[in-house]
Amino acid sequence: LSIEAGSAGAAIDAAAVIARFTEQHKTEFGFVLQRDVLVDNVRVRRAHGAQEIPNHAKAAALVKAGDAADVPVVFANGEHRAAVVDTLAGARNVAGPALLRCAGSTVVLDPDSSADIDAHGNIVITLASAGGAAASSPTAAATDVAKDPRVLTVFSHRFMSIAEQMGRALQRTAVSTNIKERLDFSCAIFDADAGLVANAPHIPVHLGAMGATVAFQKEKFGADWRDDDVIVCNHPAHGGSHLPDITVIAPIVVEGAGRI
Repeated sequence: LSIEAGSAGAAIDAAAVIARFTEQHKTEFGFVLQRDVLVDNVRVRRAHGAQEIPNHAKAAALVKAGDAADVPVVFANGEHRAAVVDTLAGARNVAGPALLRCAGSTVVLDPDSSADIDAHGNIVITLASAGGAAASSPTAAATDVAKDPRVLTVFSHRFMSIAEQMGRALQRTAVSTNIKERLDFSCAIFDADAGLVANAPHIPVHLGAMGATVAFQKEKFGADWRDDDVIVCNHPAHGGSHLPDITVIAPIVVEGAGRI
């Protein structure tokens, strides 16, 4: 943890620093260790005021495809000619579709959207209205997640992120070296049939038994699971490999769509 010890010219109050460390440790990890506090390193930071940037002013000049170099770009509703605009070439207003070239990235401007660029290269984007380009795009209801690799990839990464955050919370709140440093645990999301949806890449050796544990608890409790239930299990006949392996299961209730 990083704790601010004091400002320039002021004496450092060790007791106050330890009190701030203890408070932040409890906030971050959920508990307080009754141990001596070790100062691992000390850093000195110097701050300097930044130059004031004037307020963003909307440019009068309008740039659209045909007024500048343009390239073909495919959007959800088909192919369009998109203007290629350098954001550092002065203030301007850009009508979509367009490609806005910045110093280290490129911004894709959708059809019927617009962007105001000021003299400093700052961009303010106004998105298309519901009756504009978005109306001609495929709706979420018409998109089959299993058949659309783009949507499948997005949701796959979302579920993976949830599993990774579960592991991060467990690691940060653990006292055991096996958990905090060796990462000897597994975190995963299962569907209503105890099928593996996503798992975090810690030590996934527990995942084989975890599915059996989830399936057993689902069969045992059935429809009695509630959103705030937490089940702790190390049953040797139902997914438990050895006694120190403890599985914590919590259902996710999706309103109007059953349980996961």
